[in-house]
Amino acid sequence: MRKVGLFVSATIIVWVIVVAFLHAIKVDKSGTVVYNCQLAEISPDFPIKAKEGCRKLRMDKINEQRTIQGDSITSGR
Repeated sequence: MRKVGLFVSATIIVWVIVVAFLHAIKVDKSGTVVYNCQLAEISPDFPIKAKEGCRKLRMDKINEQRTIQGDSITSGR
């Protein structure tokens, strides 16, 4: 009975990992792989280039927000 419980537990854990991986990586209709950057830093399955691309996108977004905030602060004076 204990072996059955371990098998069920292991099956559930593997299923959760597979579902999380499939949620993180999608292939669009043209065959291009699309990565979900929310999981890039914690997932060992992401290629280094994908992680670097996600970091660049995050920094671009942060810099854009800083520019917008800086413009709104200086324009009010």
